[in-house]
Amino acid sequence: MCQLTLIDFKNTKLSKFIIEPLTTLNTIGITGPSNNDGFGYVRFLDLDTIIKDKDSAQIWWSTNITDWQQKNRNINGLYHVRACSQGTNKLGNEFAHPFKLNNLIQIHNGTLSFDNFGPNRKELKQLINPKNTDSQNFLATLEFFIEQDPPLKPKHIKKTLENWEGTYALMLMDKRIPNKITIVKDDVKQLNIAQFKINNEPAGIIINSENFELNFISNILLNFAHSLNIHLSYEIETLPNLNIWEYTLNSYILNKPITQLTQNQNKIIPIKETTRKWNPPTPNDLYKNITNYTTQLDISYEELLILSEVLFTKTILNMPEDTLKELEQFLLFLCHTQINQNKIKAWQKIPTINSKLNLYNTEAFSFPYFLNKIKYIKENAQS
Repeated sequence: MCQLTLIDFKNTKLSKFIIEPLTTLNTIGITGPSNNDGFGYVRFLDLDTIIKDKDSAQIWWSTNITDWQQKNRNINGLYHVRACSQGTNKLGNEFAHPFKLNNLIQIHNGTLSFDNFGPNRKELKQLINPKNTDSQNFLATLEFFIEQDPPLKPKHIKKTLENWEGTYALMLMDKRIPNKITIVKDDVKQLNIAQFKINNEPAGIIINSENFELNFISNILLNFAHSLNIHLSYEIETLPNLNIWEYTLNSYILNKPITQLTQNQNKIIPIKETTRKWNPPTPNDLYKNITNYTTQLDISYEELLILSEVLFTKTILNMPEDTLKELEQFLLFLCHTQINQNKIKAWQKIPTINSKLNLYNTEAFSFPYFLNKIKYIKENAQS
């Protein structure tokens, strides 16, 4: 399953701080199969530039993080991590989202099939290219209707959906109305929203496919804002089924749906999406346990990255399953030592319990660096 993400914050420090961990968690797939078949984004300030990278999101961030830390860098935009549909072999850069066609930009989660018996099959069939993904072909048929009466309107989306079967969650932009993002959702795919306030004033919004990742990131963001003396609060909810919304940039509020969708049960048939047989499934239970333990321990995402590299000389993002199990047991031990009450005391016990967990084997590492969460956050806040 792909994951869609919309990020729009008034304070760009907040969006810069969470974009890397959020897209990484989306890629790992905490609550479902991993999404490592493509990564891409478009920033709202530069709709003419769509960035795609053939490597997974976690590798991309490791080589480009300094670019994002520039003071004037605004990274509000649409982000996508991709899981290729079962039975297809379209894994190249060109198949990563977002897709752009003339004035249209689209990211999609789901699997769609063109309906050869649809009401507009004669006009639309010539637009279907078997070399393209379902998402690309859907966008081509959507453009067909829009160009008869531009720019993008809900009626165009509804008309297009009459000619397709399957599942969908969509985020769409028309460059002719650059301050609007159209959000579309069936009754199968999920979209969740976190709306943030600073001093009770709307200040940011994240829309993400999965709820778990959104909750995890929102808690990290709350700690970060606190370190900057920003009084941040947020609410998370699941968007209702079969609706179309229009989000206005810089409003930081998603208003009520503008149009409802009706589903013909004989027409739109949910397609079961499973992990590809040739792609080993992610050990999701291990990731879930690890994330639950870090929440209990009040260990931030950044601390967890450093822990995995120092203790196991591997990043958690690319750990083999046996090492993940070791990390899971290690965090469970920390939970049992009541680390929240006495972090330093707990860490002092670690080398004596397992000699391989030697925290003092390099002068470059200043123990206990990864316990200084607030200091680390404040240093990043100056970037």
